[in-house]
Amino acid sequence: MDQNSEHNSNNKLSAFANDYAIWFSQVVRAAFYPDSANKDILEPVMVDEIAEIVEKLRNDMVIDRLKTIQLTLHGIANKIIESPDIPSIKDFDSFWQTYEGFSVQLQRLEKDALLSDFGVDVASGLRSSTVMVSELERELERRSRRGQPFSMAVLRIDNVELRADEKALEAVSAAILKTIRNFDDAYVSGNGEYVVSLKHSDTTGGLRFVARFNHALKDDLGMKFTVSSCVAEPLPGDDVPTLLANVRADLDQLCGLGKGESGQYEEVSPLNRFLQSLDHQEKEA
Repeated sequence: MDQNSEHNSNNKLSAFANDYAIWFSQVVRAAFYPDSANKDILEPVMVDEIAEIVEKLRNDMVIDRLKTIQLTLHGIANKIIESPDIPSIKDFDSFWQTYEGFSVQLQRLEKDALLSDFGVDVASGLRSSTVMVSELERELERRSRRGQPFSMAVLRIDNVELRADEKALEAVSAAILKTIRNFDDAYVSGNGEYVVSLKHSDTTGGLRFVARFNHALKDDLGMKFTVSSCVAEPLPGDDVPTLLANVRADLDQLCGLGKGESGQYEEVSPLNRFLQSLDHQEKEA
């Protein structure tokens, strides 16, 4: 892509995000002030209809995911606009959370376009490990500021030999994309491992995601291999890299069972964790 084409695609992406910011304001006005607002609101075009953005992304999975979020967002907007009553808090939160997730996706694409790095793992369509920690830290900061729950699930293929198998990796990625919500994020963290950021979800919600994932992997995709997982709910003040290291230590034990086990990470003191590791080593000896 030459410099002029690059500039045009970046401008289109910025204009696309701006169109949605204006549209969001119009929908909110129409929903809460139906007598004074124009309900005939023009929806922004679908992302796959903007040739410059499609050319820039060059990733069908990313395009399809953005389009799916658009369709969901438009559907929720139409519901709250067409209702004769002011939307319930549940319906408005659904609209706002979906828009926020979509807006964050667009902001990333704008930023990544300028850096010529979309933070996307090309093979899977998921987010890459290069942006994982910084984005998890931002999500934790958002939780601290707004008091909303946030959990993460770390998944890993049990069979070591399958952790580099292309078909196995494709199946896990497909099952994740099939089961995460529009505003969630999933990262390829390497060696058959994936980290899923679950917005507005506590640990219970994280375990429900794991159950949906296992169903998609085994029943929908027909895979015979197993994937173990550990769910954690970061708390304000947690150090994300340290938390990930501790969750992975717990996941090591779950994967060692080779049965697709799922567990919940529980914070313990560094001393207790050290004593637990000694006890585990003695049992293995």
